[in-house]
Amino acid sequence: MPTEPIASYQLKVTLSGAMEDMAHPEHIAVREWCGEWFDPDFADLEQINADLAERDDRFPEDPEHGAPPASDFQGLSPAQVHELLQNPLNCPSVFNPLFDAGSVNELLDTAPIIRMARVLVEAMKNKGIRLTGKGNLPLKHVKAMVEAGGESMVAPMARYSPIRSEEHVLAVILTRVLLEIAGYTKKQKGVLSLKKTAEARLEKKGWLMVYRDLLSTAFSRLSWASMDHYDGLDEIQYTAPFCFWLLSEKGEQWRPVDDYLEDMLKAFPRLPLAAYPVVYMSDEEQARSALRSRMLTLYQLLGLIELDPEHARLRDEGEQRMRRTALFEGMFVGM
Repeated sequence: MPTEPIASYQLKVTLSGAMEDMAHPEHIAVREWCGEWFDPDFADLEQINADLAERDDRFPEDPEHGAPPASDFQGLSPAQVHELLQNPLNCPSVFNPLFDAGSVNELLDTAPIIRMARVLVEAMKNKGIRLTGKGNLPLKHVKAMVEAGGESMVAPMARYSPIRSEEHVLAVILTRVLLEIAGYTKKQKGVLSLKKTAEARLEKKGWLMVYRDLLSTAFSRLSWASMDHYDGLDEIQYTAPFCFWLLSEKGEQWRPVDDYLEDMLKAFPRLPLAAYPVVYMSDEEQARSALRSRMLTLYQLLGLIELDPEHARLRDEGEQRMRRTALFEGMFVGM
């Protein structure tokens, strides 16, 4: 039976009629919603109480509508957190909106995504790049991007097996996709090319503008869920900017990655509840793993963090450490 209360007699009649009449246009939909049978006068009180108890366990009530206490936000107010999550590149109550463009520009090449983007953009000039039959970059361009980005960072599995396709290198995929979504490239008749407007913008504004565009696009338009196989954890993308605050406060020195993940879950304790249940991992373990595979992977590619070691095997993840980079410090200046 449906879990929602049915207050309208007319709705009861409509549901009953649709259940009994196979020719009714809503018959299939109502059967899927109600189950095999529907009795408007039946109520399973035990089941209702069990459902209510489960709801209370998952969503405990508190005076501030379930919001974490301010201490979990590491000194930020709820209003500041809201501003940070809405637009991490323009949150003047958290980070100084003014930065030294000259200093940041000198640090851009420390970001693997910029080194790879430079190689790709250069290859696209004039006639563009003819894509493979599957729509991927030719292998020579993939390898050139990997070499520019640093194989140990952007393609760690290459030490065990050779790179055979763009599909095997997430960093290359992300670089190419972000450039496309940000409006720098286009695909036409199997050729990937640089837009003329983008080329003019690049010549006039330089790579700092490209970097800011890629950073903004990564938060506002890229689907982070495509980076791994964890279902139901879309909220990670929208809460991840809070880690910028953590890095600004604690990231000067090496600190265990697990400490950052713990702080993220303290700030957003309901994040694991969105995980799709699996038998081999708890909801919290899934949330932690997805934070690593999405947030940390992207921040490392963008040159905002350093990891030691760069890639940790599953059994060694507890020993991995993280700190902010000089590029991060240039982009996100504290108040």
